[in-house]
Amino acid sequence: MNTPRVRAWLLVAALYGAVLSTLGIAPDLSRTLTDRGLLDAVFGLAVLVVVVVLVAAGAGRRAGWVGLALTLGTVSVAALLVVRAAIPAAERTHLVEYAVLAVAVLAALEAGEGRRDASWRHLAGAAVITTMLGVIDEGVQAVIPNRVMDPVDMLFNAFAAVGAMAVVGLLRALPRRRSGST
Repeated sequence: MNTPRVRAWLLVAALYGAVLSTLGIAPDLSRTLTDRGLLDAVFGLAVLVVVVVLVAAGAGRRAGWVGLALTLGTVSVAALLVVRAAIPAAERTHLVEYAVLAVAVLAALEAGEGRRDASWRHLAGAAVITTMLGVIDEGVQAVIPNRVMDPVDMLFNAFAAVGAMAVVGLLRALPRRRSGST
């Protein structure tokens, strides 16, 4: 039963498990990184990983170098807006976690179909499933000491999922690169 679809859903479960496993230590970790002046650097590195994941999931071989450069530029500007926004650094982690989780859910929905296209059904499904996982994440926090269920965090999770799927969808909608062109 080791099919691509099973492996893809196991990856989703592992990523979501990793998100949930940090719930108890997240405040201490955030405080430690802040005290050492490392939180913004770690977040910047995480945003870079998200950019790579989104471009890999979205563009692939669809666009030539110009399209890829425009894509990287657009995603980079969006990432900088998030970094510079008046969002507390600890809250920005939701954007990273749920963007990557949304791409993993998308891959699981598409696994076994032998093709990746701008299927809005898959993109919307990944956004909805990931948003629901974010709601569950916040529900779990309601029963963890020193944590609270925060509707604003649910919105961050949903924003990350929908935003990631919008970027992937737009990248996939780029015209295919013709053979031999760059």
